[in-house]
Amino acid sequence: MRWWIYCLAALWMLAVTCGCQGVIYLEDAGQDAEVQTDGQDGYDAGVDSGGDSAGDGGQDAAIGDAATGDASTGDGGQDGGDDCIPNCDGKQCGADSCGGSCGECGGSAICVDFQCQEPGPCDNVTCDELEWCMDGICRCQSGWLRQADECVPIVPSAFENRSPQSVCDKWNADYPNAASWVWEAGPESCDDGVLNPESIDDGIRRINLYRWLVDLYPVYNLRSLNAYDQPCAIMMKENGDLDHSPPSTWACYSSLGASGAGHSNMAMGRHDPAGAIDLYIADSRVLSLGHRRWLFDPPYLTSGIGQAGQWNCTYVMTGGNSYSPDWLAYPPPGPCPDAAILGKWSLAAPGFDQDSTWVTVTDLTTSDVQEPDFYFPSGSYGSFSYLAFTMSGVTAGHDYEVTIDGVKLGGYSDPPETFSYTVQVIDCTQY
Repeated sequence: MRWWIYCLAALWMLAVTCGCQGVIYLEDAGQDAEVQTDGQDGYDAGVDSGGDSAGDGGQDAAIGDAATGDASTGDGGQDGGDDCIPNCDGKQCGADSCGGSCGECGGSAICVDFQCQEPGPCDNVTCDELEWCMDGICRCQSGWLRQADECVPIVPSAFENRSPQSVCDKWNADYPNAASWVWEAGPESCDDGVLNPESIDDGIRRINLYRWLVDLYPVYNLRSLNAYDQPCAIMMKENGDLDHSPPSTWACYSSLGASGAGHSNMAMGRHDPAGAIDLYIADSRVLSLGHRRWLFDPPYLTSGIGQAGQWNCTYVMTGGNSYSPDWLAYPPPGPCPDAAILGKWSLAAPGFDQDSTWVTVTDLTTSDVQEPDFYFPSGSYGSFSYLAFTMSGVTAGHDYEVTIDGVKLGGYSDPPETFSYTVQVIDCTQY
């Protein structure tokens, strides 16, 4: 039996006490010992598995009718071609779904949700829950698309319908940050300061980009949850530590911040919310993969974000998303940007027969075969059981066929079966 379990306390402690220059810290929600890694790999952020056993964070929001496509490009998720039919119904501007345009805005007007609108201040603007304000205009949050008078989720395209071009178009459009600044400190050290709404949307867009890749519906920023996570980030910054149960003796302690800490992924080392999301997805040297598992939890719907300097709190453990796939692979089947492959590979499923599980990966480009080390991450993080394995020598332009024995796809009591999928690693700088 080749799989291994991470209960070697001595090795854990060795990892914890090996200080490095430029470390990035993450808090692992008390399930596993804290571990640190160098600034290149990232130190694992925080996932709290102890706050809400139901995993719904007290939230039970419903989502509207689903929309397909890409809100950032407005292309409907379709590749242009001879059979493409332009769609400009009700649109004054923006993409026509076939690589063309529905028009340009004149004067000082800007194109928001396919309508030409005049910019202005946001001081007296009240937006709906799924919207945020910039330039005095309410717009759907990243990952959501306006249909008529409401914002609806962008549904991921099926793996078999994705092309390298369409995946890279989305990656190249959604990955870059849009915010020119992130956070301004307040006059007192314990003040929340001002977190740029555009930076919050950068973080939401990064979460939803990874969720789109693995076939999950988007989340949105519930502004009332920011009221927990911003004081959470301030507390961590002022005390120079990450703790999901901060003591009341801490500087800048507040009940709101403590509640945020108990329901959030937490990280130190990146100065913007989107960068922290990369750390959570990578979960470098965090054997539980708890942060990734919370962000990839299918019911996850409402998120809060706090950022103070290089300290981040991202609210997880909420529910309300109605769609859940039968399994979840990271990196996913089909075309996947090499820049999106961070840390260990993983498969989430209802269960695994640990005695018969085996992992084989074949490089279909070179015919090389790997039998990587694998293990079953512990902890109650989200809805699935997980298997994780470490790949070596992954190269853009190669296809990797992953075959895993002992997977229980129908349910934990079902007999195990062999499950296979192929990851096409692509370099999106070439698109």
